Amino acid sequence: NSFSQPSRTAIFKFLLSLFIIGLVSWGAYASGMRDYVCIVRSNFSEKNKEFLTSYKNTMVSHGYNSFGKYIDEYLKGTFGSGFVYAASNGKFYVITNRHVISSAETATVQFEKDDGTYTEYEKLKILGVDDDLDIAVIELPSSFKGRGLSFRTKKVQDGDEVYTAGFPGLGENPVWQLGKGSVTNSSARIKELIDPSISTLIQHSGQVDGGNSGGPLLVSDSNYKAGYSVVGVNTWKAISRENTNF
Repeated sequence: NSFSQPSRTAIFKFLLSLFIIGLVSWGAYASGMRDYVCIVRSNFSEKNKEFLTSYKNTMVSHGYNSFGKYIDEYLKGTFGSGFVYAASNGKFYVITNRHVISSAETATVQFEKDDGTYTEYEKLKILGVDDDLDIAVIELPSSFKGRGLSFRTKKVQDGDEVYTAGFPGLGENPVWQLGKGSVTNSSARIKELIDPSISTLIQHSGQVDGGNSGGPLLVSDSNYKAGYSVVGVNTWKAISRENTNF
């Protein structure tokens, strides 16, 4: 109350400038996150394609036309999200969910640029999968010149602010989404999803939709150039409850 009117105006402008700087900085982080997160598409083997095509033709011949259309859509390939990890050996890998590349022989990853075009790497080798953890690792080629995200070693706590990043589907197309929420249960034990003796789950309220699978769950972290570090991989969404994702 002791401030004169000019002083109040000056302080308001100063605080407003800090707020704008904060928004610009957060926006730069948000935009740059696309360099680390990608669309992951599955590529079926020719043998699988032949089998599914034959099965589709059989179903259609018996009058199951709608089922045939479903197989046609499936043959186009499924998609999910993934993120780049830089290993200590200097190589780059994409980490995603096992179910994103289920039944695939190879994978194709796409990175969206600011102008809406994509950098694409086709027929990448799937190095390994873990069905229990629903994790898959894809090897990026030596020509990849991007950067990787880092994992946070400190456990998240209930109430921590988190971000989701990925390419959930809008219609038939993957569309970039950076969501924000909080940890609502840092150690969820849900045996229907994963054996608690193997791992607990991070339950959070950040946006997760179909296609987000395999994308990173992030926390703001100024120790890294990306502005974030990875605390988990988004895998499941509860249908019966709002804003309950794992």
